[in-house]
Amino acid sequence: MAKTRYTIAIMDEEAKERAKFANFFDQDFNIFEIPSISSVDGLIDKIKAENIDAIAIDYKLKEHHSRFKENGDYFFKQLISRLQEFPAFVLTQDAEKAKRESKLIKPRFIIDKEIYHKLHGNDKKAFMNDIISEINTYKKSFTEKLKRLKELEKIKKNKKLNDSLENEYLNLNNEISQSLSGYQALPLKYFSQDTNKKLDEVLTKTDELIKNITKKK
Repeated sequence: MAKTRYTIAIMDEEAKERAKFANFFDQDFNIFEIPSISSVDGLIDKIKAENIDAIAIDYKLKEHHSRFKENGDYFFKQLISRLQEFPAFVLTQDAEKAKRESKLIKPRFIIDKEIYHKLHGNDKKAFMNDIISEINTYKKSFTEKLKRLKELEKIKKNKKLNDSLENEYLNLNNEISQSLSGYQALPLKYFSQDTNKKLDEVLTKTDELIKNITKKK
């Protein structure tokens, strides 16, 4: 049975940087290159269409006659907001400068371009495991939300939810809809009892993927 691997995207205007990234990561991940994108909506659509599990974004996307209209910190902030803390990282030639300039990015998500591709042996393995851990944490959180939503739907089917459980149910609907689509507040009927089969399928596949990746670490 083939090893199940996550897909990580590289979003950079420079072909040489995308190639360097792919060369470093392709033994541990499937790589998807994004040389340009016109909007956050377009990026989210691409993430969903290509089943991307994490993304690395260049900090200075608008340099070098780029077709990008925004820099990486903008895409980073929008992405983790709209996809509920989706695993995203920023790549930069000057990590310390990026940390000082940007108030949008947590320092641990800023990766120095001049350092990461020089890692080897146990250092490289630890670096890869850190990224896999971020992906697993994201998927586990989504799985737990799905499980809880199904529990509440079972309760709701038999009796009226109290105010506290009703609020939890509504919040979970919204959070899951955002994670699935990148947009807020899908109609609540989207998560009605008729969708239990679809939720079961998503939940099962997510659980299986996490278990497979964990076994291979």
